[in-house]
Amino acid sequence: SGGESFGHEHEGDMAAVMSASGIVPRATACPAASPSSRGAGCRVAAPRRVAAGALSRNPDIDYRFSHAQHHDAKFAAWLSDLHCAVRSETWDAVPALMRFPRADARVALHLTAASGQTRLVQSILRRFAREDSEETACEKENENETRDLARVDAAGAAVAAAARGHHSVLAALLDAGLDADAVDERGVHVLTAAAGGGREDAERDEAGETAFESRETTTRRSCRACVAALLAAGADADAGTSRLGWKPLMAAAKAGDVAIVDMLIDAGARVDQTYHNGKTPLYCAAEWGRLDAARALLRRGADATVAADRLHTDHAATSRRGITPYDVARANGHGALAEVLRRAAEE
Repeated sequence: SGGESFGHEHEGDMAAVMSASGIVPRATACPAASPSSRGAGCRVAAPRRVAAGALSRNPDIDYRFSHAQHHDAKFAAWLSDLHCAVRSETWDAVPALMRFPRADARVALHLTAASGQTRLVQSILRRFAREDSEETACEKENENETRDLARVDAAGAAVAAAARGHHSVLAALLDAGLDADAVDERGVHVLTAAAGGGREDAERDEAGETAFESRETTTRRSCRACVAALLAAGADADAGTSRLGWKPLMAAAKAGDVAIVDMLIDAGARVDQTYHNGKTPLYCAAEWGRLDAARALLRRGADATVAADRLHTDHAATSRRGITPYDVARANGHGALAEVLRRAAEE
């Protein structure tokens, strides 16, 4: 199985490898922040005997593992070590961890992709492809190698990378054969993740608002590169392979990214597509006060009179005609945007 495909070292060697790789032993805290340490605030996830199911209830722990793994103490031990390595940015330890019998390529690929570690992602993919090729050598003789990327949840890794603007990781996954219309196990299309990504990953820090804005701008640029790469690889601008109603243009409008809005429409995205509750991309821009994105959508033919008529939210302005972009912009205090939408609706 995928969980035992990375070597056959004995569990007794784990402590030695962890020590050599700089990972703190279990049941102790990661070292406090210092000029030589990057592990501030890091904690090892669990003692050796904790079940993986307990780890899955921690929002910082990836839960992409099987029912059997939930009750596997050795897998839980491996998982806690992997998370400690990721959180303390001890990247050199990851290849060592991947040699253990309980190593799971899916979890490692997701975490390294989400962290923007391109070389590690490529290493995991190469190792998986090599072992996959060895398992089916007789069947694939004299044929081009094909990789079942679903086995390592490459789609999930791509969504995690795209949402954080890790363009080089996404490029590596596409080079490995990932479908540009890949959808993760929750139904999220990788293009939708890229179109709306970046904002949640940028957090204010002690340096203040300027640093936040700079980081956010950098991440948005990276997300634009992800969108461009996916569209160039043939991704459907309307994410038709996803069962979800939330589409890339809606995500870009909510994020207020005019460049991505234009890229998606140029690639064929429908400007007045609707979510299941009747929201359009223009409504999303109005709801979140994205004036520039709303203007871009109006320039590209968005209809300001289309109302969201199946909302479950209790709006005071609710009527049989539904809630228009103008209504929601005014209700949310976006006065300048509301005026632009009012004029557009009257034209």
